Amino acid sequence: MTQLAIRPWDPETALVAWIASVVSVASFFYYFHRGELLLYGDAVAHINIARRVFDSRTPGLLQLGTVWLPLPHLAMIPFLVSDRLWRTGWADQFHP
Repeated sequence: MTQLAIRPWDPETALVAWIASVVSVASFFYYFHRGELLLYGDAVAHINIARRVFDSRTPGLLQLGTVWLPLPHLAMIPFLVSDRLWRTGWADQFHP
């Protein structure tokens, strides 16, 4: 039985990953500068659901509900400790 050697990424794969990362970060800052991060209504809904987990009349995990999968909301919670991240939409950019 032969053992397969673990190879690092091919140069083409690394280049595509680097270009995709640069385009992603550049587009984020472009829309942030224009104040258009939260133009999509679904983004506002997701960030508000995540905020309700700890900032509502009845805080808790039950605020996540059952309609949407809770993973994006749970991923946003650590970034919602700052009111500025919530108001500007930065927190919504960090979900998977």
